[in-house]
Amino acid sequence: MSLLKNNPAIKHILDEAADKLLRAAVAIFSRFKFTSLSKLKFAGDLFYYLLPLRKNTLVENIKKAGICKTGEEIERLVRNVYIAQVMNFFEFLWMGNLQHTKNLHDNFRIHGLEHLRNAIAKREGGVIISSHLGNWEMLAVLVGKLGVDMSILIVERDIKIHRTINEFRSVTSNKPLDRNHAALKCMRLIKSKKIAGIVSDQHTDNAGVRNKFFGIDCMSTSLPAALSIKTGAPIYGVFMIRSDDYRSHDVYIEPPIYAKDFIQSGDKDSAIAGCTQAVTAMIEKYVRRAPEQWFWFHKRWRLDNE
Repeated sequence: MSLLKNNPAIKHILDEAADKLLRAAVAIFSRFKFTSLSKLKFAGDLFYYLLPLRKNTLVENIKKAGICKTGEEIERLVRNVYIAQVMNFFEFLWMGNLQHTKNLHDNFRIHGLEHLRNAIAKREGGVIISSHLGNWEMLAVLVGKLGVDMSILIVERDIKIHRTINEFRSVTSNKPLDRNHAALKCMRLIKSKKIAGIVSDQHTDNAGVRNKFFGIDCMSTSLPAALSIKTGAPIYGVFMIRSDDYRSHDVYIEPPIYAKDFIQSGDKDSAIAGCTQAVTAMIEKYVRRAPEQWFWFHKRWRLDNE
């Protein structure tokens, strides 16, 4: 590993090779029908049995959440988590097809689309929050396909394969946005009647609010609530859940919420805290619907070590 870090030439060669491999895979998968991808779920079983990466963290988080009663249930859930993440990868390779897809509702059922009518018509800016549930990468592309002018906060990396990934993320109207100086960038988007997309289900140390996820104390980003209280903009919850047969997805759009509605005695801090808890509760509701599709590998609860 140290050899790789200290050798830019090797890093460049590997980056070039990975980029070419990714583009070749996308070219192959672009020929598939979406429903054909379901035949590849066996690859998730291969990872589960042969290469169970970060399984200990996965099991620890599932136990903390308390959503399984027995060891057998935990193992079944763990296996399905690996399958879901492998399917995410294959669907990522395919998702460029969304820019050409006319019959969108054949494979993607949209619930609550009316809640996004102002965002689609570009009459107001706002924030879309989501989580690492279902295929969140394809969800962002799908939201762009629906006509929402959205920029998604990401961690930018100056390597060729990452630039290629951003290219695939941008096949519809959504755009990746480096999260450095995120608050200022998102404010500008909202004032321009555009949408900031924020994945809000991971631990954060910066600008975080202490709240509860599955009844356990954690830190969550306060950025969506802070943007809403500052601009009056709505926060939309948008989530994707894959069907049991791996052949389609349901997209759920929650009614907008406003941080100002959580103000107590004129205290904006209480509004930000209350709104952030409401966002976290919304995320938890959808994770409970399809726990096998959430990214349990992240160390969500880091306050236990305090």
